[in-house]
Amino acid sequence: MREKTIASNCAAQTLVIYSTILSRRTTFMTSTTLTVQVDTSVNDRLERLAKSTGRSRDVVAAELINDSLDVYEWQVEGIQHAISSLDRGEGIPHDEVRDWIASWGSPTEKPVPGSKTRTISKEP
Repeated sequence: MREKTIASNCAAQTLVIYSTILSRRTTFMTSTTLTVQVDTSVNDRLERLAKSTGRSRDVVAAELINDSLDVYEWQVEGIQHAISSLDRGEGIPHDEVRDWIASWGSPTEKPVPGSKTRTISKEP
């Protein structure tokens, strides 16, 4: 009886986790319609993925777009932050970076440009 209870609990936990994932994934679906043209091979891949996951091609495509937007927004934000820091003069000159990289593995390897070097004393 205990083995059956454990198996039931595992199945229930799996179902809860799966349901949580599905509910998280479908919350953004109450928006608008977007029509896009894709290469035939992309359409075929969407069809296969939709079939293997038991969802419609539209839902799969919407999830992929949503996930991709998260990544692209993160990238653009990072690029804008980097440009702003360069505008404030917080960049490291190319020559310093080039010389640092050229020194890698040599007996006279240079510290990371822009970093403060610190000496770590060895305990006797």
